[in-house]
Amino acid sequence: MMDWVRRKIESRMVSDEDRRKEWEENLRKEHASAQKTAVYLSLPTKPWGFWKDSKMNAKRETNANPVVAKMPGRSRPNVLE
Repeated sequence: MMDWVRRKIESRMVSDEDRRKEWEENLRKEHASAQKTAVYLSLPTKPWGFWKDSKMNAKRETNANPVVAKMPGRSRPNVLE
């Protein structure tokens, strides 16, 4: 009777080879995901040349304009006088 029970239980269990194959497949999938994440993290957060954009240069160009620089409220306050 015990032999029959043991065989029944063993027939429903996953074999070592199947478990190892499943583990290796999962490990490969996780490794690929980690590699993909590492590539994405190594990318810059801003594209190359973002500082050449007109929005980035607008304030510098506005402040460099002597007419705008002399407008009221644009100059640095003189706190020593």
